[in-house]
Amino acid sequence: MQYVWLVCLIVLFQLPVQGKDNFKISGHPEFPPLMFKKGDTIAGVFPDIIMETFKSLNITATLEYVGPWARVQKSAEKGDIDAIAGIYKNEVRAKYLDFIMLPLIENKAVVYVKKGNAFKFESWSSLKGRSLGILIGDRYQESFEQFLNSNKKDIKIERVKAINQLFLMLAKGRIDTVIYSNFVGDIVIKESGLSDEIEMLQPEVYSSDFYFAISRKSPLVKDKARIEQQLKLTISKLTLGDLLRKNSEEYLKLHGGKVL
Repeated sequence: MQYVWLVCLIVLFQLPVQGKDNFKISGHPEFPPLMFKKGDTIAGVFPDIIMETFKSLNITATLEYVGPWARVQKSAEKGDIDAIAGIYKNEVRAKYLDFIMLPLIENKAVVYVKKGNAFKFESWSSLKGRSLGILIGDRYQESFEQFLNSNKKDIKIERVKAINQLFLMLAKGRIDTVIYSNFVGDIVIKESGLSDEIEMLQPEVYSSDFYFAISRKSPLVKDKARIEQQLKLTISKLTLGDLLRKNSEEYLKLHGGKVL
């Protein structure tokens, strides 16, 4: 009898969450090496961490490319996808996403400028009187977003659809600054062949964490505690440096760039 109960418990643990047999996860298609489009899927450091976590939990999930970053967020809001592999937390997103408050990575947002146009970056106010390129759908840390909203007359915002376009515009002098993750900016600049035309300013604009987030319309939210526990184990056993190196090389090979 005890053996029968043990078998039942094992089978129950391996059943799909809430009867769903496959969960759809997506992410930012232009945020290498953390997340990037690879055919019809999303690859990168965060997808690697999440898929390893789900594998350990016997939860079947598929990484899917669903479109630009703005559409990824809208898909999670509507419940068309179950989760986002990695995303900043803010009040707007928290309305439709249930965040697992275990940081995947600490990310530094830095200022990039065209070489020869560097300026002394002492505070956010140093950006006044300059133009700033932003990818459609991207959001900054909430306090920095508030700063930009309060200084619309002093900081001209240019929004574009593709991250490569941002840095090309910067190199051509069509915008003054780009504020982006140092992880992402460095690799996109290399891939675009702009290493001799763009430079990064110090210090960083701010540091912020990325989190795994589940759509509040997904049955996956009911398994949040189990996912969080396993995610902690996964992060502890994986080496971030190895994941960054592997995915940087994969992205650059995919786009014809030089392997680091």
